[in-house]
Amino acid sequence: TLKPSSAASDVYKRQDIKEELIKLAPIIEEKQKNTEKLVVEIEEKTKIAQENEKICQKETQEAEQIVKEVDEIKGQCDADLEKAMPAFRDCLLYTSDAADDT
Repeated sequence: TLKPSSAASDVYKRQDIKEELIKLAPIIEEKQKNTEKLVVEIEEKTKIAQENEKICQKETQEAEQIVKEVDEIKGQCDADLEKAMPAFRDCLLYTSDAADDT
């Protein structure tokens, strides 16, 4: 059994806790609403980020395709240049020789 003073003390403690909870209820409710708003905001931003990621992936694939095409064209140009260089060198030698003769 509880002593009378101990029982009264427990009642006062419970009353104090109850009053404290009543005081905190609006604060807790406000924080809960703020948390819910943040969750919604995060979900919206996550959705936007996922959409942007898809766009970036598509653009990356397109850019990689362009790089591949440019590399192919560069390869063709290098091959054409390699074929043309001997004639160019011969032309330079001929022009140089002709200038020496005058």
